[in-house]
Amino acid sequence: MPRRFVSTNPVVLVPVVVALCGAVALAAIYARGYARGEPIRADGVGYYIYLPALFLDHDLTLVRTVDRSFGGNPQSAGELRPVEHGYLGPHQIGEAILLAPFFAAAQLVSVADGAPRNGFSRPYQGSAAAGGLLYGVAGLAFLGSFLRRWFGPWTVGFTLLALTFGTNLFHYLTFDAVYSHAFSFAVVAFVLWVTVRLAERATALRALLLGLGLGAAVTIRPTSGVVVLFPLLVGVSSAADARARGRALLARPGLLAAAAAGFLVPVIPQLLYWHHLTGRFLVDAYGSEPRLELAHPHLLAVAFSVRKGLFFWTPLVALGLLGLPFLRNRTPALLLATSSVLAVNFWIVASWSQWWYGGSFGQRAFVDSLPVFAIALAGLFDRVRATRAVVPVTAAVVVASCLALHAMAGYWLGRIPYDGTTWPVYLHSFATP
Repeated sequence: MPRRFVSTNPVVLVPVVVALCGAVALAAIYARGYARGEPIRADGVGYYIYLPALFLDHDLTLVRTVDRSFGGNPQSAGELRPVEHGYLGPHQIGEAILLAPFFAAAQLVSVADGAPRNGFSRPYQGSAAAGGLLYGVAGLAFLGSFLRRWFGPWTVGFTLLALTFGTNLFHYLTFDAVYSHAFSFAVVAFVLWVTVRLAERATALRALLLGLGLGAAVTIRPTSGVVVLFPLLVGVSSAADARARGRALLARPGLLAAAAAGFLVPVIPQLLYWHHLTGRFLVDAYGSEPRLELAHPHLLAVAFSVRKGLFFWTPLVALGLLGLPFLRNRTPALLLATSSVLAVNFWIVASWSQWWYGGSFGQRAFVDSLPVFAIALAGLFDRVRATRAVVPVTAAVVVASCLALHAMAGYWLGRIPYDGTTWPVYLHSFATP
């Protein structure tokens, strides 16, 4: 029975397939030099550097690690900048916390095979990349379990498959696995999953896990904190529902306390770390640039530009958003929560002064919210599966996914640049043999 279950249940099968494809992709990327560097590079260094600093150099100021591994240049170590008591980076500690078991495994491998125990030799590089892939796959598993509450197994399986290969998700599970996005994706999917579990049976443990997920989201990427809207708005479809939700929360102070405690578990170390470096508990880690300018969002550029437009690089997202109206009849409890998270997240992402988010594949800032987008995508697939629209919608999904895969391959092969793509450059990528 278990063997038959694994082989026929797409909700289980898709994460397994993604894990296998991801392992093959990682091997090819670094064996053939597509990534032009080690897995721990660029932003990935800034998220990861806390581990060797703590466990190898015993220096949370990061000074020893920068001197030892980066020639004393803080800019090459995740864009660090000098502060009162060391170096402060724009990247927070949440990803490093999640990667700690993989760092420990790399330590053991280094001892066994005699590799340098410096935090950046091959065992550490491979372990960090494997961590990004496995957390992303875990996110798919949580997301599949969450969606299964409302949709059939084949709808969920098709949703997970399209989400992985029809967006830039697979790229951030492999090529840029040590960037923060695979970890944020997993944590947001976990928040959705535990929200439903808490709604089914409200216990202090489940409330604590929800708070823990929200705290992890904030300490990986602060903007991912927008997912807090989801548990607050699930089941709310009117003002009366909102008032009832408020009364229900106030009537269960124990659950609120458990959620708050869970939230503080990852957040307190971040606050203490900032205080250790600067003498302040709250710090603008980015400094003066880039800035969050909520009154001046770059909506059209973020949505449609060739440079990094969300709908240009991942047209599946535009298609999937058509499923939002179908949630009203199929899953009304999810409509407001899903729409609110996606709308607020889009505004916040578009309000970043560096709206193209540096050198990266596509609009990477939206990878974190893909679990919420998957709800709309599943709503679309569920609505059309028994209608005449199933053929054109399936064809559109295939075309959108092929375009995303073509762009990803072009990026890996260097035919599409890290930034500054133009129409001629993009079109030329189709003509390049």
